[in-house]
Amino acid sequence: MKPLFFEDLQVGDRWQSEARQITPDDVVDFATLTTSRQIEVLRRMRSDRGFHNSVCERNVAVIDHLSNDFDSSTLRHNRSAVASSYSLATSAKRLAAIYRMLWNASPETGGKAQSHPPVSGSADVSLADVITRHRTFFPCRTETEIEP
Repeated sequence: MKPLFFEDLQVGDRWQSEARQITPDDVVDFATLTTSRQIEVLRRMRSDRGFHNSVCERNVAVIDHLSNDFDSSTLRHNRSAVASSYSLATSAKRLAAIYRMLWNASPETGGKAQSHPPVSGSADVSLADVITRHRTFFPCRTETEIEP
């Protein structure tokens, strides 16, 4: 049987896997379960001591992590890191850098820098200029309703 890779799949493709027996060593990532399945697992853990023990044995690291006292400084640090790395301003800077890179490496020149000067972060060059110079852009602006 030939291996199947996700990137090779096309819409509408079908495949069949060889049958196999489920063993006690099979595991599933709890986060990938639907909400109703997660509730089912939690209810079974509460009612079935053997199942509870088996789940706990397979998840010692998670249980240890969750059993430790919560450190609010970690939360503050993580909040700060996320705010600085994923803020609107930071994301805009990354996007502008990508557009500048595209501006300086044109497909017409085989990805090499064009003859025009590189676009910098100076105030005299807007992001709109960078985009429209790389690819012609024709905005459609109407102040009144277009009649059929």
